[in-house]
Amino acid sequence: MTARVKLASRAKATSPATALPHRRTHASGQVPRAENATRCKCAAFILNEAVGLGIAVGSNGDELAMLAPLKVPREERRWFEIWLNEFREEVIRVIEADVAARKGASS
Repeated sequence: MTARVKLASRAKATSPATALPHRRTHASGQVPRAENATRCKCAAFILNEAVGLGIAVGSNGDELAMLAPLKVPREERRWFEIWLNEFREEVIRVIEADVAARKGASS
């Protein structure tokens, strides 16, 4: 239960004073490019691992949806929920890029 409370409070962090420590920003409020690239690689890794376990992850551009088969243990599903939430913006970008690439290839 504690993880859910922490997860909910992390999502509400909006000011630089309450932002997560891993999201360093410049005075302009932008995340450094190198760190952003690393976060995108982490997001891609998480998605690849999810696909390997049969977990489907989708997005409507704002939110993520995860569909996991019952054969995946609860602890692993919860792990993916936490890390998908942690890298939400990057995961959405990776999914959108994948969809755009598929649409471009099929045209």
